[in-house]
Amino acid sequence: MIMKAIHQSLLAALALALLGVCYGCKISEYPCKGGASCVPLDKYCDGRDDCGDGSDEPKMCTGEFLHPCV
Repeated sequence: MIMKAIHQSLLAALALALLGVCYGCKISEYPCKGGASCVPLDKYCDGRDDCGDGSDEPKMCTGEFLHPCV
């Protein structure tokens, strides 16, 4: 179970990095909605709206999404 979670985390990190490069962001940045700006990856899912439009805090970041039965 732990290995599956690690694998999923690594895939998510790779996808975010590739998405950022496609939008003109650095490999260490996440593209905000529409590609107008970029935020550091450590700001993604940190509970704060760093993009200003909430795009760096999607529903998957909340505990509700991660643990819907709790």
